[in-house]
Amino acid sequence: MADLSDFSEFSASRKFPTEFACVVGIFRLLSATMESELRSNLMACASAYASARSVSMATLGRLAAGDWRFFDRLDDDAKTFTARKYDEVIRWFSDRWPEDAVWPSGVERPALVVVDEARA
Repeated sequence: MADLSDFSEFSASRKFPTEFACVVGIFRLLSATMESELRSNLMACASAYASARSVSMATLGRLAAGDWRFFDRLDDDAKTFTARKYDEVIRWFSDRWPEDAVWPSGVERPALVVVDEARA
């Protein structure tokens, strides 16, 4: 298996994540782009929800992510979050989304999970 540093066209550092963290065949997977999109999705949902419910971002961070500074940290590119945390927060929004509010366009909404009481 070739090391990323074997690709002279795409110089890789040993510090991860890098902007071009992965090369698969002729494709470059841009981790910075994905993280930026997820960050944007979270902020779009947070802004719309906070506006619809008249809550502060600190309160929303505490409720949705268990961290009152979660949404403040999203503005700092040096701070990261996991895919699991993204899924948890997006699921929290989806489960509690106000009926009178419009889900942000361009943000994929998780499918509703119906729990069968007989099986639970």
